[in-house]
Amino acid sequence: MAKKELKNQEVETSSKEEVIEEVKQEIAEENEPITYSSSYLETIETERARFLSTYRSQNILRWVLSFVSIGLVIFAFIVIPNIMPDNSLVVSIAILVAALALTIAFSILSKRFLNKKMHEYFALYYQNVNEHVFKDIVKDMQQQFPGRIEPQAFTDNGLYKEVADVGSRGLLEFEYEGIPVAVVDAAAQARNEKRLVPIFVGKYLYAASNYSYDEPLYIYFKGDKRALPPNNLDNVKVVQDDKKMVVYSNSADWKKVLTKEVKSILQSIEMNKELVDLSIALQKGRIFVCMGYDDPLMVLPLQKPFNPKPTEIFKKDVRPVLKLIKELNK
Repeated sequence: MAKKELKNQEVETSSKEEVIEEVKQEIAEENEPITYSSSYLETIETERARFLSTYRSQNILRWVLSFVSIGLVIFAFIVIPNIMPDNSLVVSIAILVAALALTIAFSILSKRFLNKKMHEYFALYYQNVNEHVFKDIVKDMQQQFPGRIEPQAFTDNGLYKEVADVGSRGLLEFEYEGIPVAVVDAAAQARNEKRLVPIFVGKYLYAASNYSYDEPLYIYFKGDKRALPPNNLDNVKVVQDDKKMVVYSNSADWKKVLTKEVKSILQSIEMNKELVDLSIALQKGRIFVCMGYDDPLMVLPLQKPFNPKPTEIFKKDVRPVLKLIKELNK
């Protein structure tokens, strides 16, 4: 019993030390000067600062208008009755209506203006991220914004069940080595009792493949405590399981798919600080890849300067995924 308690204490101490090291590393990274390796990344930061300035200006105007409106109401119901006792009620109501109309008009116009500016900033963000990540290796990039996909484009992968909501934006279509590929930011949720819970957040890729078997093949790269593993593979056999990945399939021919070249590419895929986990679904004639990412990549920058590191990591992460798509289209 004493040995077991001692072992538990060692594990707890080790976990605490790991957490402390992670916090130290995060603080160190936050204090590092931000540099941008391309004009595309610099443009994102320039536009972020510009949009933030516009956003703050609108907030200041909203506060100024609120104070003006409050001042008009006070003037209407305190000052007016003293200087115009005969017509005070009519004048006060007129001033109140004018103040209310001014507030409503500004609110509507301000919202439209900010929505337009936000739409422009988001579209520019995706355009420049995609140029930085993909321009040197793909052809015929076609950016769409908002760029949403139909929920079925996600549920077709078969990795997740009870999908209740699929949000998406920033769809990009391109050709990689002659193969049409699509990538989009996606977030899927499933209903758990009375609430929705996230089952995937990250970059979602799909393309054609030469996979010709009726039974699908799934590969899951194991992640850390942040991981969201597929929840629809209970009835699919685990045919391979190691420290790095799990392979699922009910097909007797699954080994034929994992050729020497495919295995080599799979081994080159590594989870990291940003890439939480990764799932691959091979359906007949199609391939789907769910690259799970956390907030640093998926949340667009606004209040803080744009940190290019998560985007740089994604640029490296997506290379072997595209190579895998190419290999599975030979």
